[in-house]
Amino acid sequence: MTNRRTLAIIALSALLSPLAVTACSSGSSVKSTSLQFDVVPTDRKVIDEEPAGASMGDALSSNGDLKDHDGAVIGRYAMHGFTAQVMPGREERFLNIEYEFAGGDAIEAQGSNDYPLTMSSGQPTVDGHADDELILGIVGGTGRYDTARGSCRLTYEAPNYHADCTVKQ
Repeated sequence: MTNRRTLAIIALSALLSPLAVTACSSGSSVKSTSLQFDVVPTDRKVIDEEPAGASMGDALSSNGDLKDHDGAVIGRYAMHGFTAQVMPGREERFLNIEYEFAGGDAIEAQGSNDYPLTMSSGQPTVDGHADDELILGIVGGTGRYDTARGSCRLTYEAPNYHADCTVKQ
């Protein structure tokens, strides 16, 4: 019985080996697409957990339009973030953002970044934007972006963010 099982495993391995080599071969190419757009908020909500001011667990949700360089609306976005850590003069937020383009194709991006804090009424409060570039990893998508990977670099260009994404599929 053991010899039959061993032979079956060897035979199955011999059958599957060409498939594994083909799947891992360098012949498959990764297509890279560059997307650039402005992220224009239309609605924003902050939930300030106790204690008042910047503290772990504070939440921020935002949504709005995606616009091309001519100002035409090319889609919408929805973002949810929460404060993961508060440090002197700054806080770290974890963000999850969906960029949905016309036709329903979407990119999902995640990451974290530090945000500067300012004092308001004696309590630290977030001034609303990252102080440097914000780099998010593309973790998937839908439609034509269903196998997407890559990254989105966001820079704050008052009053909006500008996104420069490299999408790999």
